[in-house]
Amino acid sequence: MKKFIKISTKICGALLAVLGFSALATSCKYGVIVPNPAYGMPSADYFIDGKVVSEQTEEPIKDLKIRFVGQIGSDYHPIDSVFSDENGEFNFVRQREFPLTSYSLDIQDVDGDLNGAFNDTTVNVQIENDEYQGSDGEWYFGTYRKTFDIKLEQKD
Repeated sequence: MKKFIKISTKICGALLAVLGFSALATSCKYGVIVPNPAYGMPSADYFIDGKVVSEQTEEPIKDLKIRFVGQIGSDYHPIDSVFSDENGEFNFVRQREFPLTSYSLDIQDVDGDLNGAFNDTTVNVQIENDEYQGSDGEWYFGTYRKTFDIKLEQKD
């Protein structure tokens, strides 16, 4: 029986060494526990915010739906959606996402005439590698930050 336990312990130890403990590790960044990407998965952090106002009046527009859609190569991936607040402001915080080559912000007036009727719009953004800050030179591309001031036209 002792021999069986000894061999089992060695086999388990070998499996853990091969599979690695690093997959179990976590990091605490920005006050949030975020799992580390396993075994060389590229990642980046995104902080995108902005304000949406009426082109005609410069007044903020609340309750607009803003979709963050990422592009990796030729594939588009919806990442998140938020609504603008009473000041017309919105923000996205996404951590440990796969690095994007570009993205779009799709802005939709989903409340009808409640806050005025506005034309939907899309803002397309190309990301250059030098826009990522704090890269570790390996798998972590760094942090991408961008602020938008968006003006929407009222519907006729």
